[in-house]
Order: sequence, then C-alpha cells, then structure tokens
Amino acid sequence: MPNISNKPLTLAAMFAAAVAAMIIFAVVPLIADIKSAGSQISGQIAEAADYDRRIVNARGFTLFNKRESRDMEKIAGVFADGRMPLELINSLENAAKSSGVEYEFLPAAAQNPKNSWPAIKIEVSVSGAVPAILQFIERLENSPYLIEIESAAIRAAVEPAARQNLPRISSDAAEARILLKIYAKVEPK
Repeated sequence: MPNISNKPLTLAAMFAAAVAAMIIFAVVPLIADIKSAGSQISGQIAEAADYDRRIVNARGFTLFNKRESRDMEKIAGVFADGRMPLELINSLENAAKSSGVEYEFLPAAAQNPKNSWPAIKIEVSVSGAVPAILQFIERLENSPYLIEIESAAIRAAVEPAARQNLPRISSDAAEARILLKIYAKVEPK
C-alpha cells in the first residue's frame, strides 16, 4: 500500500509540473505573440503618423502652389523654348531694330555638357554707331529671357575707300560680334 503521507506531496508535484508545462507551452508563446502584435501596432501607428504628415505637407504644397503660381509662371517665362525659339528671335530682332543697329543672327555650335542646363547659343553680328551697339547690349541684358553674354568683340567699322583700294576706318561706326547663351526650358522626359 502506498504511503498516504506521500500522496499529497506527489499530487502537489504533479500539479506544479502541470502548471509549469502550461506556462511553458501556453503562456510563453502567448506573451511572445503579444509582444509581436505590440511591435506591429507601434509600426502601424508610426506609418499612420507618417501618412498624416504627408497629407498635411500635400495640403500645404497645394496652398503654396495656388499662392505662388503667378510667380512660377513668370519664372518659367525667362526660359526660351528650345524647340521653337520664334518668340526669342522676335525679341532679339525687336531689340536690334529699336536700338538702330544692323544685325545678323548666326547659329553657334551648341555645346551643352551632359549635366548643364539646356541652352541655345546664337552669335549676333551687329553694326552701327557705338552708342547704338551699347544700347542693343543693354536691351539684351534687360530682355525677358535669361541671356548670358559669353563673349563680345567690338571694333571700328572699316569702309572701303572708293578712290583708293585701301580700307578706311569710319569714325563713328563699329562692328560687334556677340556670342549669346540663352537658357531654354527643360523638356520633360
């Protein structure tokens, strides 16, 4: 016969082993799942906060775009149309005519490095009085387009002498060659 005094001790040990097994096989995985779910929830909360921040930024940009659209249109207007520069040529011709100089536009070799802003290069040959040439250059600088004068060479005009076959230098006339770099709009790809 078994000893009665050992029986409660055996039952207590079996109950403790069953509780320990339950803790190991049920509660520990449950706690691990709770931690994993907590990590997922905190990640989702961070994503939701980022999404809310993006919505606020998008609304702010929309308001900025509405306020600044006129200025952006003006800024876009300083760049010439690289494919059809008719307005640019008309503007250059008007500047030359209103300055009182004779002009000739010559295409220059376009050398746009790979990472530079697109530009149109034009060489302008002008002749006339020195103040008129300077006025033409000033009108180029004040034109509505973004124009860079890369080089300019002005010299006294040489007129052929009628009686002698020697060139004669005119006292008030000059000739100039001006290399212009006109920045163009960036074409979407």
